[in-house]
Amino acid sequence: MRDLGLVKVDEPFTKLLTQGMVLNHIYSRRTDKGGKEYFWPHDVEHIQDEAGKITGARLKNAVGDLPAGTPIDYEGVGTMSKSKNNGVDPQELIEKYGADTARLYTMFTAPPEPTR
Repeated sequence: MRDLGLVKVDEPFTKLLTQGMVLNHIYSRRTDKGGKEYFWPHDVEHIQDEAGKITGARLKNAVGDLPAGTPIDYEGVGTMSKSKNNGVDPQELIEKYGADTARLYTMFTAPPEPTR
C-alpha cells in the first residue's frame, strides 16, 4: 500500500494478528505398542463429578475393536489438530448458513486475541 502511495507509513497495522487458536476436548488411550490413539469427540461421553467437572471419558460408540463403554483418557482442552482427532469440519455449517457466516462465527468464537 505504501509503494502505491495509498499510505505514508511503512506499516499501516498497529499490531500483527495471527491465526487464532481454536480449542476442543482431547481424548486418547495408550496402545499396547507404547503409542497413543486419539478419539473423535462425537464418539466419546464425559464422566463428571457431582459438581459437573469432567473427570474422565468413555466411548459411547464402538470404535475399531473397542466396545462402547471402554474408558479412555481425558486430556483436557487443547488446540484443535488433525493428529488428535479433535478438529471440527465446518462443512455442515457452511452448507446451512454459507461460508461468510461460518467465518464470522469462527472469528467470534475463537478470536485472534485472548479474551479475559
